[in-house]
Amino acid sequence: MSDKRRDPRGSAGGATSKTAAAPRSAARRWTFRGGALLLAVMVAALLAELAVMLLVRGGALSTPPPARPESAFWEANRPDVGVWHRPLATLRHQTECFDVTYRTNSVGARDAEREREAGGPRTVVLGDSMVEGWGVSREKRLSDLLEQATGREHLNFGMSHFGPYQNYLVYRELAKSYEHDSVLASVFPLNDFADLDYELAVESPPHEFHYRPYLVGEGPDYRRIDHFESRVRQLLRRHSYAYNAAAHAIYSWRRRGKPDLRPPSKDASGLVHSYFYDFTERQFDLLRHSLELLVAEAEGKRVAVLLIPAHRDLVRYHQSGESPLQQRLGELAAQRGFRLVNLLPAMHDYTPHWDEFHLSCDFHWNDFGHAVAARIVERELVGVFYEPRAAAGP
Repeated sequence: MSDKRRDPRGSAGGATSKTAAAPRSAARRWTFRGGALLLAVMVAALLAELAVMLLVRGGALSTPPPARPESAFWEANRPDVGVWHRPLATLRHQTECFDVTYRTNSVGARDAEREREAGGPRTVVLGDSMVEGWGVSREKRLSDLLEQATGREHLNFGMSHFGPYQNYLVYRELAKSYEHDSVLASVFPLNDFADLDYELAVESPPHEFHYRPYLVGEGPDYRRIDHFESRVRQLLRRHSYAYNAAAHAIYSWRRRGKPDLRPPSKDASGLVHSYFYDFTERQFDLLRHSLELLVAEAEGKRVAVLLIPAHRDLVRYHQSGESPLQQRLGELAAQRGFRLVNLLPAMHDYTPHWDEFHLSCDFHWNDFGHAVAARIVERELVGVFYEPRAAAGP
């Protein structure tokens, strides 16, 4: 009988080989399963994106599409002022009622290139899209018409989506470095009270331009809070239909049973809602504080505050007469030493056809609206900014 002995080293070696192979095999299985799961998730996300895109474009789903190409023109994550134009940028803005090309100068203002030193008297102009000139050519805007009529440079630092607090910030951070002797700051109550309201921003659906600095707390001891979105969320909001649909569904679910922070078009008496009349005390305090900051920052320069009406404000003025906002800001102007120019009564009386002031597809002024406003401002600021010889006719 032959002596068949097992080699202990061989036996041990075989066992080690089988033991080592088992973890490697399990790892390969888990890698395969993980890869398959990831692929399935990616395919599902792609199909969901395609489905939502088709529903939104077909009008079957009412959620906003990804951000428009203007993102390359307006920069929405500026830590100093929140929103601003990109320097030396160009954008062709087309809608059903206008086709305008916007261009910015080297500091991102939609304006001519300006020297830091003044060759004569000049005015810094602040405001939102009404001042920037949404939908109109640059030479047809309020500021440019005033410059043509008076011979005084009007440096336009208007910015779409600005509120009064951001007017102050852009003046402090950018405009103040340009030599000037006066400041014309506009207030557009239709959306400026909302643009001051951090609570409204938090409770609003995600959109490009409500991420900005806000004032919170109790006056006069307000504190600044920067409400910005993360880069990942911004990327998704700008490029994904599905993300926007999900974000708005979540917003709607969270808003169930809560009061609507945005006012209705009319109240129970049939009066048209207007922020010239229907602002809250907290909203007025935020506006007042923003204007006080601006006047203090101007350091003795002449300041005028321009109240700009929307069409609904003209209707409400016809219903109710002089507005509480006119009265309250008039008192503040007397206390703080600035001039208040309220366009509401004069534009109401200029023509009974108030829609003639506005773009046919938009609430912004058209060429005619800017021209009428420029005549009124010029007349009201004779002896304040302008010499009497530069005054416009009646």
